[in-house]
Amino acid sequence: GSASWISGRIGATGRLVRQAWGAEQIDDLPDRLRTVPYWLAAVAGLVAYRSSPLGGIDMGFRYERFGGDLTGTEIAVAFAFATAVTVPSAWALAVVTRAEEAPWSQRWPIPAAVAGAVVFCLLAVGHEFVLFSGQQAIQHLEGLSTSTLVYLAVAKWLALVVALLAGWRGGPIFPMYLAIAATAVAVADGLDVRTDVVVIAGIGALGVILLKGNVAGSLILSLYVAPLSYTGVVLVGAVAGASMLVVGRAAGLLPAPPEDEGQSSSASSSRRSRLRMRSPVSPK
Repeated sequence: GSASWISGRIGATGRLVRQAWGAEQIDDLPDRLRTVPYWLAAVAGLVAYRSSPLGGIDMGFRYERFGGDLTGTEIAVAFAFATAVTVPSAWALAVVTRAEEAPWSQRWPIPAAVAGAVVFCLLAVGHEFVLFSGQQAIQHLEGLSTSTLVYLAVAKWLALVVALLAGWRGGPIFPMYLAIAATAVAVADGLDVRTDVVVIAGIGALGVILLKGNVAGSLILSLYVAPLSYTGVVLVGAVAGASMLVVGRAAGLLPAPPEDEGQSSSASSSRRSRLRMRSPVSPK
């Protein structure tokens, strides 16, 4: 979208500056200073998206403008829900990442793709909202039975995992949004509180997980789809999620982070070296 385009232009400019000024001088800058252009790109993209005279893409929640009249009970429920879903969501996203990296579809691409499509369609038999990304279905979750909401929360995540294992590609953000939203609506119905508040608090918590504890980044990400009037609600969920990430990391409740690119490359090189050492050398 607009944020990606702006980020690309900033990245191209950054490469020119890096060549002209010197890579070593750029690398010596503090991390916060080096990431300023990308923060500007995210904010500029959000402003451009929200102020577009042609209207936004059909990806936002269909909630009316929020008046800000939150009760203490609603704040407590939103914070508690965001806290409760943080660790399970972190594990769910870890499984999604592992599925995307799995080599099965590369070894047997056609059988994997066919099998994945069959399983995906079988999951969608339970409810049509399992199909597609899912963001357009969020505003239609109210009124569904609790059993249907629970099924959607599990099936949407499972369908994403199956699709990635089968070699299909796509981002986890919107499917996970739907899974979180279905869970939030079920909780809100059970506690008789406003569903929109709980849903968007859960979205804020998910953004923090996706962005590794970054509350400000979660706010920007969430406001691409949630109305701007829900900024306070997003912050409630993001702060709750970030707090739970700190607690969960200290308690060992979170999945281990994936190896960074350098470590992964080093490990791959080491494995290749060991294989070469073990390989028999034919005499010349």
